[in-house]
Amino acid sequence: MGQIAWGSDSLLEGGAFEDGQYEFSDCKFIKTDYEGQIEDLITVFQSTLIDEDGEEREQSWSVGGKGFLVPSSDGENEADDGPYLITTNDAKCRGVHNQSNFGMLVASMGLVGFPADKFDGSAPCLDGLVADMVQEEIERKGLKPIKGQEDKKHYAVIVKEIHKFPWDEAKAAAKGKAATKTAAKTATKGKTAAAAKGKTATTESDDIADECVGLILGIISEKGGSISKGALAGAVFKATAGNPNRNALVKMCGDAAFLGEEERPWEFEGNMLKLAE
Repeated sequence: MGQIAWGSDSLLEGGAFEDGQYEFSDCKFIKTDYEGQIEDLITVFQSTLIDEDGEEREQSWSVGGKGFLVPSSDGENEADDGPYLITTNDAKCRGVHNQSNFGMLVASMGLVGFPADKFDGSAPCLDGLVADMVQEEIERKGLKPIKGQEDKKHYAVIVKEIHKFPWDEAKAAAKGKAATKTAAKTATKGKTAAAAKGKTATTESDDIADECVGLILGIISEKGGSISKGALAGAVFKATAGNPNRNALVKMCGDAAFLGEEERPWEFEGNMLKLAE
């Protein structure tokens, strides 16, 4: 059993999809039987897609793997849902196949500019992505057709153009923080409404940062005083079920700049995070 890069054979999926621009949110891997539509649970990548009118819909892409690909909350152990994908049998399934629905989704992102090194192995790395998406008829190469379905058409929901990368939001926040400092100086002189608004935004960001620090400290303590950086996002994901700040907290705990800031109550030993002495 071990954490893997994304990909594998896929069960066939269909269903209508309205082409358009969507933002990815609450990305994760889950086990599902499509509300009883199939007999056995399978693993899918699931995201809440938000259209330009703010309407939300859940979309799933099967990851395939013949049952050997399962979700994980910590990158090591099987779970019903989680940010990571692991294989339970390295010999029979080493990764995500490029002919799976999820494999085709990821490949389509790469074709339109999503950098390969930004796929960090956790589903939330796609939270905040804004893209034009379409459902296209596809040809499944190298896969034997199901008996009796040789002429069946197959479709996949893929990305055609990216309008905003997940990390663009972080850049905007950093830029906003610098602007807030300038606004604060102006506020000292004139206390304008714009400065007050900037201060409120910064306060909210600081509150989430404080929450994340407390969360990480609690997790490190629960783990006996240390945790690997790779397992941290999964632990935060698991600990924040139902928390409205879940996505922001998972992203923040994977931010090397945030984790490495001076005066943090933890320190690194190689890839391990431990309480500062």
